[in-house]
Amino acid sequence: MLIQSNTPNTLYHYCSVETFMKIIENKTIRLSNIFKMNDYTEIIHILSYLNEDMLIEAYKKLPFHFTYKGKEDEDAFIDIIYDINKEFQPSLTYISCYSECSDDLGQWRAYGDDGKGFAIGFDRRILFDIAQECNLQITKVSYDDEEKIDFIKDNILTYILDYLRKAKNDSNVNNSILKYETLVMTMINSHISAIFGSAVQFKNNAFLNEKEWRLFLNTSINSAYTDLSPYTHKLNYGEYTLKRVTFNNNNNIIVSFMDLCFESNKSVIK
Repeated sequence: MLIQSNTPNTLYHYCSVETFMKIIENKTIRLSNIFKMNDYTEIIHILSYLNEDMLIEAYKKLPFHFTYKGKEDEDAFIDIIYDINKEFQPSLTYISCYSECSDDLGQWRAYGDDGKGFAIGFDRRILFDIAQECNLQITKVSYDDEEKIDFIKDNILTYILDYLRKAKNDSNVNNSILKYETLVMTMINSHISAIFGSAVQFKNNAFLNEKEWRLFLNTSINSAYTDLSPYTHKLNYGEYTLKRVTFNNNNNIIVSFMDLCFESNKSVIK
């Protein structure tokens, strides 16, 4: 859990002049589809840390007999890993990105129109309150490989082994009209998809210098937000409205997004 006292007082959002004007005029924070961001491996890249060697190492500590696609025990993990990567569909997440850095050359070039744009300072105290009251989440991004491996081990690896161990004796699996392998992979990928709502906290270490923070909403957890009705929350600083999902044309790419409006109080911008 994040402790506000350990965070910077101000978090910065780099943008072009055009985007700055839209934020100020419309009084909105935009949460965009994470899979349309600058890193095409968003969220999905963390699955590369899950491999058959990791599974086999954990399996040997408490072995059991199972089969998958005609292969047994350790030999089956190669096919399991392959099918996970082939069939996994992460749930859609909407994010707004910030940085601890107020003057970073790489971000000026990448997001601030090559230095001609703005770095807007947002009050981190209000961002935390918005997240808490509007059922959003806020997290500091980790680029650390060991933390990613621990996330995989704690949240995914153990589940896969437990499910394989129980599946052969599960009447729901054995009596299903679906093939054993199909049902097993459906259950495993459903679990991973749900867990990966938290993987938004990790990013490829090529972006380490950005020192990023993220305000986000995961649709698998908060599916009600994706309907047609806006949601208004009253905070001490005023009302904040999270509008319904809509779409934008970004260089001929259709991008879905949600706008969080702070029209009644502008103190979130420092």
